[in-house]
Amino acid sequence: MNQRTRDEILEREMEYSSLDVANLTGVSLRQLQWWDEQSVVTPIQRGHRRLYNSTELLHVALIMRLRQKGMSLQKIRKVLHRLNGQAHDDWFAWHAGGSDLYLVTDGDEVHIENSYQRIVEVQDESNQPMITVCISTLIRQLDVPKSIRKPVQSETHSVGRRRVSKAS
Repeated sequence: MNQRTRDEILEREMEYSSLDVANLTGVSLRQLQWWDEQSVVTPIQRGHRRLYNSTELLHVALIMRLRQKGMSLQKIRKVLHRLNGQAHDDWFAWHAGGSDLYLVTDGDEVHIENSYQRIVEVQDESNQPMITVCISTLIRQLDVPKSIRKPVQSETHSVGRRRVSKAS
């Protein structure tokens, strides 16, 4: 494993406070709270604090980009639901390998592509206008300063809709 890939893996094991996520993505703290309440992006809860991992941070950035492009939150939910079955580690690995990765969607169909030819084919084959977002650009824009990173505790686990930490 090369150093850059190792660093990318370590990066994904970090967590960010709501304030960190708001500062990095431009979303308001109230919006993050509402998205959590609506199960759009559900971070780990520790008391009254919400802590986001790197994938959740990337999801927030992706939501913001799709909203900027005019996609409704209802369609964005469908996109995120479809993306939840995919290995986001691959996204970080593609980025670490120097390849660009793109999300191509109309809100119903969701494609992750790394080839310009495939992007054009997907758009050409669609009966609806497609939105394309460069996931790699989002990852680059989220190049987080080391000073705000916090290590994720390994004892977190998922319970129902909400992830919680085990009591010590």
